[in-house]
Amino acid sequence: NFLLKTKDEGSQLKAIDFGLSDYVKPGIFRAVLKTLPSFTETAWASLSPLAKDFVKCLLTKDPRKRLTATQALTHPWIREHNAMEVPIDIRVLRSLKAYMLSSPLRKAALQALSSSLTTDDLFYLKKQFIHLASSERVTFGSIKTALMKHATNAMKESRIIDYLNWLTALELDFNDFCAAAINVHQLEALDRTRARSFGPIARCCERMDTAF
Repeated sequence: NFLLKTKDEGSQLKAIDFGLSDYVKPGIFRAVLKTLPSFTETAWASLSPLAKDFVKCLLTKDPRKRLTATQALTHPWIREHNAMEVPIDIRVLRSLKAYMLSSPLRKAALQALSSSLTTDDLFYLKKQFIHLASSERVTFGSIKTALMKHATNAMKESRIIDYLNWLTALELDFNDFCAAAINVHQLEALDRTRARSFGPIARCCERMDTAF
């Protein structure tokens, strides 16, 4: 929480945290937004590369590229230590809508992207597919049934079922589902090797997303 020290236009900000407060130096928030997290300090030395990757994914500044809470539960480091139940990710449902309204060119680009997903990427998507599918197909009926059983309070409050009511013609097997549910923005945040492969297609999809 942040409070202004006075009502003046140029007033300093105060950071309030559980009753403790201090003056914030000018420019500190801008620095936080621009500075990338560093894992070179001694405190990080004992942590595994997977643990560092998990933290790095959570600290991604662009919310479009940051892991959702559901995706975080399927990160390899979490899977190594806990068998977590993975809920339906509301972002997937939004992606399905965007995919169904996409042009053939955008769908083809997403199909190309999905063909190169890693085992870890597919683990998350498989969990979502299992939740939403019936008889190896994701349809409007199977999504509606899944939401009736597994919808979180946040989903119920968002009236996501009403939001998806137009998807009566939806029918996707797992391969098509992967293409539909893929997150282009997250692919741009991958390591250099994969980014070189995905980059041109991802940027093309992003431009089409914006136009859409």
